[in-house]
Amino acid sequence: MNWSYQKSLREGNISLTNNQYTIRVKNGKRDNLKEFLEGQGVSTAIYYPLPLPLQPCFSFLGYGKGDFSSAEKASAEVLSLPIYPELETEEREYVVEKICEFLGV
Repeated sequence: MNWSYQKSLREGNISLTNNQYTIRVKNGKRDNLKEFLEGQGVSTAIYYPLPLPLQPCFSFLGYGKGDFSSAEKASAEVLSLPIYPELETEEREYVVEKICEFLGV
């Protein structure tokens, strides 16, 4: 399994950092992985548990379940992992190790 991490980019007076690192966990294992990681001290997040067209604030648009099947599938599979400039190499490696442990790889 190849994992890569890109450090902050710096151009002139602009400093760019990542604020989300989101993976897709297939085969219905996303919630189990989330629970496992949190039990190992790794914070995770699901930022969009529903695709935008199905969120209550957009109900006036009249979309229903099945109208955006790809987005619905993605929203059931995505899990955001910790990422921030101060995250140490050892901490990133720990997250990867725990994901591999969960997946049995």
